[in-house]
Amino acid sequence: MQSKSRRNRTLTAKQETALRHLLTGATLTEAAKSAGVGRGTLSQWTNHDPAFIAEHRNRKLELWEATRDELVAVQREFLQAKRKGVQLLVELADSAEVSAGDRVKAAKALADLPLPVSEEPPARRCTPDDVERELARREQQRVCDHASSLQRDAMLSSFQAPPELMRQAAAELGVAFPSVG
Repeated sequence: MQSKSRRNRTLTAKQETALRHLLTGATLTEAAKSAGVGRGTLSQWTNHDPAFIAEHRNRKLELWEATRDELVAVQREFLQAKRKGVQLLVELADSAEVSAGDRVKAAKALADLPLPVSEEPPARRCTPDDVERELARREQQRVCDHASSLQRDAMLSSFQAPPELMRQAAAELGVAFPSVG
């Protein structure tokens, strides 16, 4: 577990550069190169540095929130335009002036467009302490999984089937049963 001063620190200039590039869609390799660090260093930050992970998550949340507001505005404009297109279709369908083919095609095309869909937002803002707890839970789960695997292997290796059963199983599988002599 990291010391409290390490968890509450601000990011270094290289971390800031890497983070800025990651948030604009750069790969780990590209972001690492831009920040002047190795890909392994950036990978270490993105997977094990609570301050970096928390800042990355929080900035992604901020970007999503800002983008969400813009997306909602675009969706409103889109719905208004779509309603106008549907109204035009209705008016033209009821009108004796059906010669407005181009307008109908445009209105129909507009009415058939799907609504833009936004992606799910990040869960919530987090702190390095939140990330540190999450990393500790993951490590604990990894240790438990490994311990279970070792226990299963130990149980299997200590199991001694009677030789008759082993011969029968080998015969059913079509393999030779080694004789111990």
